[in-house]
Amino acid sequence: MDFEVSLKNAFYKNGTKVLTDTSRVTLLNANGEPLGSASMDEFVRKVAATLTSPDDYVDLGLPSGLLWGTKNIGATSPTGWGWYFSWGNLDGHPEGSGYDFSQAVYDTTDAASISQDLDASQDAVRAIKGGTWRMPTQYDFAELLNSDYTTNEWTTINGVNGRKVTSKINGKTLFFPAAGHYNGTSLSYRGSGGLYWSSSWISATGARTLGFGSSSVGPQNSYDRRLGFSLRGVM
Repeated sequence: MDFEVSLKNAFYKNGTKVLTDTSRVTLLNANGEPLGSASMDEFVRKVAATLTSPDDYVDLGLPSGLLWGTKNIGATSPTGWGWYFSWGNLDGHPEGSGYDFSQAVYDTTDAASISQDLDASQDAVRAIKGGTWRMPTQYDFAELLNSDYTTNEWTTINGVNGRKVTSKINGKTLFFPAAGHYNGTSLSYRGSGGLYWSSSWISATGARTLGFGSSSVGPQNSYDRRLGFSLRGVM
């Protein structure tokens, strides 16, 4: 049983649900004084964050309360390339693995038959990081790049090109390396572009992505599901 389910089960008694996902939970300090309230989902997410290394996520103060992972899945630092994934498949492949991100190979995987947004069992971020971690939706990417909440710029950090997102709310930052992408067994656009899968389905062949280069950003682009793109987690 994952952490989120276990925590929510604490609010069941004799099989009767006493709180819903949108119920308000009153938060207290060490002296029992009220600090305010949060929805059940917000409460679970914040508690989950306390069990995760602070280096693994950043709170940009976004209206959704979403916490963003600081590293690509498979990377050991914020500037690491990480692994590459086709949409809906749980296995990531490091650079040089020889994996073939072709349509012929994709059609042999379980992901080829998916005809809706990814659920938790199809989410590679959840499978790898566990807890309440998941892939962003197309709407999460849209919020992240909303000019009311953040700015973004093409920059170089420790010799790695990419996009730095800076919160207008609290000044905290997030870096997306321009890791390029795989088409078949060929890696393209390393250092000049980045493509990150969302969990949002479009069609039998397409899904939504965050895509960027040095002069443009598309938080809700569409690309072929078979291609090897980066993943970034949220919770």
